[in-house]
Amino acid sequence: MSRSSEQVGSGRHRHHEFLNKTLAQADIGAAKQEPPRHKVCNACRRKKQAGHLAATVRCSTCRERRSSSTRNEERRVMINRLETNIERMESRLHSMGLKLSESNATAAQEFPCSNAPALERSSHDTASDPDLGNFCAAQEPDPMSTTSGADANPGIVFSYKNIENWPPCLAYFSIPRSLVDTPLAGGFSAISQKGLEWISQKAGNVSLGNLSSLLSVKGLEGTTTNNPLEGAFPSRMFCSLPTKEEIVSLVQDYLEEFNVLFPIFQRSELLSLFSQKSLDMGVQTPSQWACINAILATAYMIRPGDEDSGTDHHQKSWLFMQNALEVVNGLGLGPPDLLAVQALLLVATFLLGTSAEHPCGFLVSAAIRICHELGLGKTDDGSPLCPEEIQHRQTVFWIAYWLDRELSLRFCEPPAQSDEDFSATLPMEAPTGSKYNMPTNDFSGSFNAFRSTCQLAIIKGQLYRDLYSPAAEDKPLSQIIASVGKLDEKLQEWKRSIPPEYQPEKAIPDCHRSKMSPVLLLLHYSYFHCMIAIHRRVVGRGLSIGMDLMEKNDVMSSPASLSNPRVLLSTSLCTKAARASIKLTSHLSENVPFFGSYVYYPVVASMTLSWSIIRNPQDANRGYNLKLIDRTEDFLTSQAFCNAFEGIRRLVKQCTEYRSIAEAAVKATMSACSAADLNRPDTITEPSSL
Repeated sequence: MSRSSEQVGSGRHRHHEFLNKTLAQADIGAAKQEPPRHKVCNACRRKKQAGHLAATVRCSTCRERRSSSTRNEERRVMINRLETNIERMESRLHSMGLKLSESNATAAQEFPCSNAPALERSSHDTASDPDLGNFCAAQEPDPMSTTSGADANPGIVFSYKNIENWPPCLAYFSIPRSLVDTPLAGGFSAISQKGLEWISQKAGNVSLGNLSSLLSVKGLEGTTTNNPLEGAFPSRMFCSLPTKEEIVSLVQDYLEEFNVLFPIFQRSELLSLFSQKSLDMGVQTPSQWACINAILATAYMIRPGDEDSGTDHHQKSWLFMQNALEVVNGLGLGPPDLLAVQALLLVATFLLGTSAEHPCGFLVSAAIRICHELGLGKTDDGSPLCPEEIQHRQTVFWIAYWLDRELSLRFCEPPAQSDEDFSATLPMEAPTGSKYNMPTNDFSGSFNAFRSTCQLAIIKGQLYRDLYSPAAEDKPLSQIIASVGKLDEKLQEWKRSIPPEYQPEKAIPDCHRSKMSPVLLLLHYSYFHCMIAIHRRVVGRGLSIGMDLMEKNDVMSSPASLSNPRVLLSTSLCTKAARASIKLTSHLSENVPFFGSYVYYPVVASMTLSWSIIRNPQDANRGYNLKLIDRTEDFLTSQAFCNAFEGIRRLVKQCTEYRSIAEAAVKATMSACSAADLNRPDTITEPSSL
């Protein structure tokens, strides 16, 4: 009886255990129909040491590694995480307006090329246009006009062949190579044919308007709350923005005086920037805030005025420039944006005008890096952008290229842009609304000074690479002379491509004699500077005349190095270019925009003449050269602008020191000469031109 009761009890016990196990498995869930997991490591598995999930005692290895017993467990965890992330992403896209379940795509949408279409009508008007005074009160309209329609093919509908305008945010977006199935040498632009196909393939049924808002700078800021650089660069405000009327006046001055010489902005783009409801720092992106303050700083700098008002304008310009410099880190480390490139170039141009050379290289290098990210240096024949936008993007790139080459030649520093890393062609047309389109005397056409400026910038890059780069320091004399001859030929060929009435070293026509265009003045200064830099490399070897070159065995062993006979006249050509550069100061005044950058050229020319006198104090033209040096020094010291900035004062001081050394060398030579040499005529005649 007891045995039977024990059997019944044991049966009930086994039944309860079975029932408990079944209920426990049911509590886990229908989706988890897996065998019990075992928390053992691989070492325990090889040693046949099993461990249950609920066991409290584990081996030391398992306690340290906590590794899963099966590979399926790891895969299950990864799959769960991916599914969770996908659900979060879909929820986020739905909240942003992306309807992923649509079967039909929306029709193509047209976007204006600028951010303010209402202001585009007045963009071609002069400063007397009354609409210019009211642009601050204008509100920015909705840049998108959508039209609904059905299409049989799902995906994004890009009717780029008929689009004349394009969303700027989409034009500046570049698809990185890390997202491409087949990685290329680099990414590609979203507006290229390849980019359009990639977006249509990957994004599916997404309207172009939603894609544009997703790729915009404001959209990126709203979706990247976990950005590690968020709040890393707090910005201060050194000066509050002026009143609305003052801003209108400053923008007008900038458009009429500075933007025609350095067309970094389109007129409609600039007016749109200042037409926002609020210009406060809190509602602006770093690139917008930097552009606003850099424009105001430049406008204050170029404003004419007397000594008191000029000093006040300079102080205000520096305060606004400090506002722009506060967000420079955000420009370089933030998402690529065309406004960021424009802001960096404008700040670099401003600082170059004050001879603050140290930060200029950093700013231009950052701007060129962003240009590459935006694809400004690439030629894309299938771009759907309107012709005006394509021309403007090319203009911005070539201005960055010109600044890079100018800094490289001025301060003998390696350029940031290599000629092998871009495929952009030379601009065929001058920027719209600029002073680079000049009529010829015969009225047969016009002279594109902007294209000539870009061509001269390419020659400057070759000049630095062949004569002043670290690789060129150890070149033998024959190679240096050969490089000097080739560069001189290219420079003369460039000069011949200019209409005769605009060529350097030519008699200036009467129509340009009273007031030379700042564009033409900068072009002539750059030519003479290149001439000095080319032939100074030969003169620096202590070779003054052709006989000195012939005496060098290295030169005689390679006759090809003397293919250009002008190399034998390097000393005379260098001195002649310095004299011509100093004579151009008669056309230079403080009213010329970018005046501080022009000052560099006569200073270098004056130092070149002083150096030639020091090398040869017995030169017959030393008196005339000293007279030109004194003229340069008197001109610089009489300009209030030159006394306002430390960099320009340092240049003037160097010019004075070189002149003092040259005069001391002449006096020492005169005292050692005979009485016949001391009784030279008092009249000083200008040396004949070569």
